[in-house]
Amino acid sequence: MPCCGKQIRTTLLMCPHHWFKVPKALRDHVLDVWGCYLDGTAEVAELRAAQEKAIAAIPGQGDTIRRPADETLKGGAL
Repeated sequence: MPCCGKQIRTTLLMCPHHWFKVPKALRDHVLDVWGCYLDGTAEVAELRAAQEKAIAAIPGQGDTIRRPADETLKGGAL
């Protein structure tokens, strides 16, 4: 998340500090959809929707978070 100044791996959606501000049920949903995406049972649009919900759950941060490119997703980014 650029606004927090932390360097994170390109395979992460956000830093751990911000990730744990997302409600657990929503974090679990993102991880479930991620797993389905990796095994081919979910489309990228479904994954993006789950990620966007997680981003929106962090007050005041939704417009500043880095969003992985589709090419990065195929390479293993969450």
